[in-house]
Amino acid sequence: MPSSRPAIISLICEIILGYQPKSIADLGMGFGKIGVLAREYTDIWNGRYDAKLWETRIDGVEGFKNYIQPWHNEIYTNIYPCLIEEFKPEITYDLILLIDVLEHFEKPTGKKVLDMIIRNSKSAIIATPQHVLEQGAVNGNQLEIHRSQWLYDDLQTFGKVFLYGKTLVLNTGIQLLKTE
Repeated sequence: MPSSRPAIISLICEIILGYQPKSIADLGMGFGKIGVLAREYTDIWNGRYDAKLWETRIDGVEGFKNYIQPWHNEIYTNIYPCLIEEFKPEITYDLILLIDVLEHFEKPTGKKVLDMIIRNSKSAIIATPQHVLEQGAVNGNQLEIHRSQWLYDDLQTFGKVFLYGKTLVLNTGIQLLKTE
């Protein structure tokens, strides 16, 4: 489904508020709530309510074109309708977010995506369920199939890993997180 579990949302908002990135990539943007929150806690939070005043580049990547809706164009600076593993970033992002998406890749592809994120970002937050449930295609979208379970040991080679509720979070490059 083009959504994610809500427990991680407050952490993502706190990170964006504290870090104030000037460029964000939302990989697997789905419904777009992360893009909306990123826009709110960068531009809107800083008094730039009028879209003409927005300064933050927020790009979305979505492999299932049926998920892309008109409102996405209002929030995201650029939308890349392609598979995440085929995304070729044009810039080095201050922050890349991969929220409840990693479990949809076979592990070799997921590792390539993680490598791409590390190479093309100053920091990243990757969240995946601690316990992945079986899931098939949703809304005719084969990309929704759960294909892998990621463990602490799988992720620790890419950055700092911690448990946040029932979510494993991989953090690269952000020193302001408090996990207590």
